[in-house]
Amino acid sequence: MLQTITSILFILFFSLHGLYFFLGMITKPILFKPKSDQKRFDFLIVARNESRVIGDLVDSLKDQKYPKDLLRIFVLADNCTDDTAAIAKQHGAITFENHEPNSIGKGLAIKRLIALRNTYKGVQSDAVIFFDADNIVDQNFTQKINDAYQDDETILIGYRASKNFGLNPMSSGSSIIFFREGHFLHHARNRMGLSTHINGTGFMVPNPIIKNEAWEAFSLIEDIEYTIIQLLKERSVLFVREARFYDEQPIHFKVSFLQRLRWIKGSIQIFFMYALKLIVSMVKKWHFSKLDLLLWITPLPSIIVILSLINLGLQQAMWLSNASTIDFQSLRPILEWLLQFMLSAFTIGSMTVIASWKENDSKWWHKLWAMVTFPFYSLTFIPLFILAPLTMFHLSWYKTPHSVKKTMKHDPSID
Repeated sequence: MLQTITSILFILFFSLHGLYFFLGMITKPILFKPKSDQKRFDFLIVARNESRVIGDLVDSLKDQKYPKDLLRIFVLADNCTDDTAAIAKQHGAITFENHEPNSIGKGLAIKRLIALRNTYKGVQSDAVIFFDADNIVDQNFTQKINDAYQDDETILIGYRASKNFGLNPMSSGSSIIFFREGHFLHHARNRMGLSTHINGTGFMVPNPIIKNEAWEAFSLIEDIEYTIIQLLKERSVLFVREARFYDEQPIHFKVSFLQRLRWIKGSIQIFFMYALKLIVSMVKKWHFSKLDLLLWITPLPSIIVILSLINLGLQQAMWLSNASTIDFQSLRPILEWLLQFMLSAFTIGSMTVIASWKENDSKWWHKLWAMVTFPFYSLTFIPLFILAPLTMFHLSWYKTPHSVKKTMKHDPSID
């Protein structure tokens, strides 16, 4: 009975992702025709102790193949104890400093920067684009976002590539997670005419929304929360695959572990905050994207993992009770479960690496090695899915340190 319940929950949660995976493999990306009408954009960056990387990001934004008089770069050095503000200003950004303590997460810092930008002198821009301090941006990013600009109600997100894919199994594993989102979630949703979700950084919001509506996302995963808020207002998020930028991934196990723990806890947090609102909104005005996002934040993965391990423990106990000695044969349930898990992770990881091969500027042997190591990286999610619901009342923001320096000028292969 327990195994049957677990299987039903697994099918309910992962069947839609299987469809997205299939569509991502067989369909071509949506491309947007060049536009001669060029919008004004403001880049917004909140940074805390990011002196090692902030200059690279500002330089890549200053180097955009786009009219310079239509772009502005705003940086908020938020409670910094280093020279982030000085470096950002030196590289040409309009820089502010905040020394008032923040609540959990970066939501309050984003709200402060938006307020500063909204009252800044000069011509009001048509939209703002959010980046994290560790990003670097392809020279054509802004033009591709301009080409995809729809209206004052549609949010755009760019293609999140990796700065440090081939550094070690931690960075490649995390990179595969985001490559998978780009190729098998955002892309497939585009093809189905659905809204996708904001994933952290590299997203554009039209000015009327930023100017007239307060920032309300303050959870552990403010990106997904902001997506839900906009979806409840009947707005959509559109993926722009050609608008590429590069993001740094954790290289240390502890940093990666805490980051992913925040993601899972954040999903559970906003599930209880917004599940009922999404259901009510679906009743009032049906759109499949609302159900899709509701499934995305549901705590079903934690429930499935916990039930699977309980069922596995019961099976293993029965085998051991009938075994005369403890050997490989007596551990058959655990070994079969591990083999099935590892093969599934290897398949997902390998297909993701193959699908993103051209967008991934790492060496070919780094890509092949990532296919081999991704199943072991995936295994580390199991304790996270157990730990997250058990520690839900301890909602702490874990800042991810950044140190990988990389510029577009030094990498002509990714221009």
